[in-house]
Amino acid sequence: MDRVLYYIYSILWGSLILSCAWGCEDLSRSHRSALPMDAELGAEPDAELDAERDAERDAERDAERDAELDAELDAELDAELDAESAMRSYPRDRSLRVNHLQALGTHNSYHLAPEVTIPPWSYSHAPLDEQLGQQGVRQFELDIYERDGELRVYHIERFDPETNCQTLRECLTVMSEWSARHPQHHPLLTLLEVKSIERSEAEIVNVLESLLRETWGEGRLLTPSAVKRDYQSLRAGLEAEGWPLLGEVRGTLLPVLHAGGALREALLSRSLNDRLLFPDAYGDLEAPFAAYHSINDPIQSEALIRRVVEAGHLVRTRSDVDSEQIRTLDTSRGDRALLIGAHWISTDYPRVPTADEYGFIIPGGSPSRCNPLTAPAECESSDIE
Repeated sequence: MDRVLYYIYSILWGSLILSCAWGCEDLSRSHRSALPMDAELGAEPDAELDAERDAERDAERDAERDAELDAELDAELDAELDAESAMRSYPRDRSLRVNHLQALGTHNSYHLAPEVTIPPWSYSHAPLDEQLGQQGVRQFELDIYERDGELRVYHIERFDPETNCQTLRECLTVMSEWSARHPQHHPLLTLLEVKSIERSEAEIVNVLESLLRETWGEGRLLTPSAVKRDYQSLRAGLEAEGWPLLGEVRGTLLPVLHAGGALREALLSRSLNDRLLFPDAYGDLEAPFAAYHSINDPIQSEALIRRVVEAGHLVRTRSDVDSEQIRTLDTSRGDRALLIGAHWISTDYPRVPTADEYGFIIPGGSPSRCNPLTAPAECESSDIE
């Protein structure tokens, strides 16, 4: 606007120069004094526009701050409501502990049958979130291969590579997202079995824990520090105070490094209070890191499983192996596992059995149930989940 006015005055001034022979000095003085005045007049609307824009920006910032505060308040309120709802739904959450449950698991939880029929590998699992939501699975096993710096999930390269989640990040994310939508589930036991690595054992353990932190967040993980506490060892903390109350750990993942040897040594190279993964003690009750145990055969290892369960430690076993039970319809392994109190019982066939088809579920589970060896008499399956 100022520039247009200037041009107009310039044209008028030029015309006057040509048409007048006297008094031009006065006109020049008048013209020069008029330009700043008009410039000031033209600046006033711009100043008003700037003020309006500043006011709009301030209003937008205030609205954003209000929205953030509202979101924080809503989140706090939702958390309080969830806690109240959990206490109404699970009134025994202040007395029942993690080792009072018995739950269903899947072996090689990512697995899809290969195109070529190989009887031991002839099973296919639903996507992980469907296992959680539709089949009541609460324990998972993921086989991990490092390839070009990425942690991939499958059974055996070339021969049995089909999988329902391609990478460890994808698998953990699917589970985490389901958990976030259903935050009142009891802890999900997840075994991470590293089959092949390109980096050192220490580096891989750190990568595993970084992925757990990124996909779940430390606040949604049941970690060794919750059991070890300030005691000298994990076993000592468990013997002194037991597992956490269910009400303290609903909505969490309990991750286990399903390995011995150099990988387990790498995990134990730092205090377990600083770790996210539990070590696997494989039935060794004397190990200072003992708290969780994979013991696969509930018939051959019945006495050991009983001792471990009665000591307050957690056990995962298997109801079937290599699809033998699918051919024989033999349910004895699963029946024995239920009887002796294994906490998680994994299967390749998480379905209701019939006279003609093998399957395994937790009888009376909703989907899990009270552990027959460790849970108090007043416990009901609906108290677990």
